[in-house]
Amino acid sequence: GRPNVGKSTFFNRLIQRREAIVDSVSGVTRDRHYGKTDWNGRGFSVIDTADIDHGLVAAGSRSGLIVIHDAKSGERLEVIDSPGGGLRQLIILDPERLLVTTQEGHIQILQWKSKRYTPITQADTSVLACEITTDERFLCYATLQGNIVLLERHGNQWKESLKLGPFPDRLVDVDLTHDGRYLVFATAARVDSAQIIDLESLESEVRSLSLD
Repeated sequence: GRPNVGKSTFFNRLIQRREAIVDSVSGVTRDRHYGKTDWNGRGFSVIDTADIDHGLVAAGSRSGLIVIHDAKSGERLEVIDSPGGGLRQLIILDPERLLVTTQEGHIQILQWKSKRYTPITQADTSVLACEITTDERFLCYATLQGNIVLLERHGNQWKESLKLGPFPDRLVDVDLTHDGRYLVFATAARVDSAQIIDLESLESEVRSLSLD
């Protein structure tokens, strides 16, 4: 669906909890969210996606295997081993590259056709969630220890430009808008609100959220 049409709101209503961040700022959904619900006694899976589709489906396993399929035909294109242990998250950047995070804290870009990995950073603990802007200038990640780290790219190097936390409450999700202007995150203790940080002014505000 097109931006801000209500995909994440509909997803949250179906699974009856706020798993995906919803905001009036477009582009906060970058990766896929998975949930389960039922209708008239029949269970089914629900997937919340961003508004950009590169024609690929990428799935990972705890053992570290990445399986890439063609989104239209379902044809299996490649199976790749991930260095650094079990997978935590996959984000499709374009038809040839994936952003890969592992349970051990590795964040890398995979050029899957050549099976070549380019390391970005090594977090000091397992990465809970990771996001990257469309222009690949900013990348942020949240850790299980409760920190949020923002990296900025300078040429081929990524440098830490902001670190928040640790937060006393467990982090649920972290997102960047497509233009990299805002960072949005939520904690398990405040499921009805999210904190939004303007990355230009570093001013922050808490916005109330609703499943509606």
